[in-house]
Amino acid sequence: MGWQRTVRTTSEVLPAIKSLLNYLATHPETAKTIALKLGRRFVQDTPSQKFIDDIAGIYLAANTDIKATLRAVYQHEDFKRAFGTKLKRPGEDYVSVARALDVWPNFSKLGTWSGVTKEFAFISPIARTDLKSLGHLPLSWPFPDGYPDLASGWVNANYQVVRWNIYTDFVQGGPWNQPVWSILTPVNEKNVDKHIDVVARVLLSGELGVDDKNSIKNAVHKAFGINPNFDKSSKQISAFISRLIFQLPVWSLR
Repeated sequence: MGWQRTVRTTSEVLPAIKSLLNYLATHPETAKTIALKLGRRFVQDTPSQKFIDDIAGIYLAANTDIKATLRAVYQHEDFKRAFGTKLKRPGEDYVSVARALDVWPNFSKLGTWSGVTKEFAFISPIARTDLKSLGHLPLSWPFPDGYPDLASGWVNANYQVVRWNIYTDFVQGGPWNQPVWSILTPVNEKNVDKHIDVVARVLLSGELGVDDKNSIKNAVHKAFGINPNFDKSSKQISAFISRLIFQLPVWSLR
């Protein structure tokens, strides 16, 4: 391996351990492994060799300083081009839905102490049960390598069905407080295309592609008629559109 140390007294044990750890931390293969893992986490499932070489070089040049290494990741061209290339892991997806809809676990159903604030509501049985069903309960992966960071570890039919069911809870309420659509979309557009655009901008900070928008438009017409009554059903239509957006690939990627 390239490192060895002869230890003859107990006082030499700790220095030897520190020497070994320093050797391992500054080894070129360690640098490449860290660069690969950072690339998989923040850029794409298969980072470019240039990214790995660049980040590994910064890691070694900075004497293993993780702040400098992360700064190099965020400033790398591959990171800047990474939007829409990584699948959200279930926990990330779960929290991003709650943030987009600005909802919190329903306090009346938390099943925890009465003084809990909403900032701590995510530790409630509601969130733990949901994340367990998604297979992404924090600190529950049985192996030391952590939950999978590749899309192949999460893409399966069962996961999709569970996600869709949980999105229904987010949108319709129950264990979660219902979204306040009058705040999320203060302008009640009464044209289907414009209404879809409004909801998409709230959830995605942008507009949908033509194909995705047309598929949602057709679904809205099928569910609410060719000329939906927005005066009567605006809230229900917004909730319906949001559920469909959450099922699109564009939502699942980051």
